Amino acid sequence: MSMAVHGITLVFPSSSYNSRANLEAIQNERCNFVYGTPTMYTDLLNQDLHQYNLSSVEAGLMGGSPCPPEVLRKLKTEMNMREITVSMFYISSNIIEDLTVRKMNTSSFSSPQILYGTTENSPVTFLGFPEDNEEMKINTVGCIMPHTEAKVVDPVTGDIVTVGASGELMIRGTCVMSGYWDDPGKTKEVISRDRWYRTGLFSDTASLNSLGYCRIEGRIKDMIIRGGENIYPAEIEQFLYRHPKVMEVQVVGVKDERLGEQ
Repeated sequence: MSMAVHGITLVFPSSSYNSRANLEAIQNERCNFVYGTPTMYTDLLNQDLHQYNLSSVEAGLMGGSPCPPEVLRKLKTEMNMREITVSMFYISSNIIEDLTVRKMNTSSFSSPQILYGTTENSPVTFLGFPEDNEEMKINTVGCIMPHTEAKVVDPVTGDIVTVGASGELMIRGTCVMSGYWDDPGKTKEVISRDRWYRTGLFSDTASLNSLGYCRIEGRIKDMIIRGGENIYPAEIEQFLYRHPKVMEVQVVGVKDERLGEQ
């Protein structure tokens, strides 16, 4: 909506997601800004990019789920995307199904930025900075915003974990919603009495470093408990993505009589 208000051309390549249609649209319409989820970008990278003229592409926005670092690197090396913003905004009721290719003025962009938040948090709570090094940009979602508090707690005991340790991410500040409309039960489930928000229904697992930068490890509901050990699928997925022959990977737990899960 903000793009339309500012008179920016929006290009919708197809009625449903189609990576080839998107590449053709970028080439034919000379689009310079691309929007999509990590999966959509992965599908673009899996096409024969040499068949298309993508020289108009300057920047992109990625959102919806955590992005494997290797995908970001490939966007830079294979699509020559100089700038990209990774915005991990989790929207409870609206899921974007198609990739939108936008033509916009990117001359004001200075460098990649990472943003993180949820609809319930208005939504930005963590933000990366242009001067952050590449490792920070790829492996964290930025630093806690000045108006916001964050802590990582043990999901079982509720105790704050040590710096760098993984746990459940909780947010507090004026950005946190008052509650879900006409649903006090659900509100009580995600917001504590002292107004700490439990990162929505997704229950993100994360870690904080000494500078206040946050790394999203995965989601608690996806966690695999193998013989009492907590395993986050996202960590395994990011490791497997490093292999050049791995295009996409999903890790899930299966029941095991001895270990519980594996």
